[in-house]
Amino acid sequence: MYQASCVVSFESLDVFCDAYLALGALSVSVFDVENSDVKRICVLADDSEWFKRVGGFAAVEVIAAAQWEFAHELSVTYVGLLPGIWIYSEGVEVRPEHQDDLVVRLDLRGAFGDGAHATTKLCAEFLKEICDKKAPLSVMDIGTGTGVLAILAAKFGVETVHAFDYDPMSVERTVCNVALNHVDVCVRQGDILTEIPEMRYDCVIANLHSGLIEEALPLLKRWVNKGGVIILSGVAVQWQESIETHLFAEGLKVNDFRILDGWCGFLVVSESY
Repeated sequence: MYQASCVVSFESLDVFCDAYLALGALSVSVFDVENSDVKRICVLADDSEWFKRVGGFAAVEVIAAAQWEFAHELSVTYVGLLPGIWIYSEGVEVRPEHQDDLVVRLDLRGAFGDGAHATTKLCAEFLKEICDKKAPLSVMDIGTGTGVLAILAAKFGVETVHAFDYDPMSVERTVCNVALNHVDVCVRQGDILTEIPEMRYDCVIANLHSGLIEEALPLLKRWVNKGGVIILSGVAVQWQESIETHLFAEGLKVNDFRILDGWCGFLVVSESY
């Protein structure tokens, strides 16, 4: 396994991340550069030649699979997702001041979703507000990552929670995390671009990158009940207008919209089948 990084402007960030994933990168992580407006993108690939083909990277380093899987897990102990909701790494003791709050346990190795990223926070915020009013009967989490949002839905009282992800490692990790939290979530591997839904849901969560959201919007409509909601995130602010244009074209109404740390979150209402 191989790793390299490059530096890009904030305005170009989403374009580069989408492109690297489309070209076959195993993962893409974004880091701030101190005292600068640029961002550092760290890319993981299973072939050193991948970086030569794509170009634009500094020195490529070999990284052991075990090092990659455990590096993030070892760097995170707990994260405040929302007020009163905490994400704790597996095996870390819950601090006394958090013991009366809602705690989600996660094994973070090899999957996206530790609760620290703005897109996860935006989705969780919308989900909590929906459930505080009246918990939907069913939720589907598409591109579940570590399963954090699906697990939250179950802890918020949703009766039927399903989740899938394209990445087998994410599916494996989510199954483990569901067991860690003693909740009932049905998890499987799947691809939003080829899946045919067996049922419709009151709430569909899609925390994906903007290019995939645009491509998948006609398909996402098939997953949600009439009058149900779709929670969308993974969209950098420079792609806001493009996503809104696609939503309008698909007859989907934006009921609420928020920005956090340069990322957009949409609460979309499905008014028709």
